Amino acid sequence: NAHERPEGMDAGVLIMSGLKKDNVIQAISVVTDKRPSREPVSDYQAAHVSQKVLQIIMSYTPYIKQTIWREY
Repeated sequence: NAHERPEGMDAGVLIMSGLKKDNVIQAISVVTDKRPSREPVSDYQAAHVSQKVLQIIMSYTPYIKQTIWREY
């Protein structure tokens, strides 16, 4: 019912089907029956991903320690 990839939905390459059997089957059918050529989602083509992930982790660590674990 939730995901962290809204850019995929915006680009039309991601389907949120929910967990009802008929909806899942329909989503699978849409994805496998008609596979139009699509451009890669630009957000997924980022360079230097490892460096960005490192910076995100380092940025959030103090916040999490303070907010969740009250370490500061």
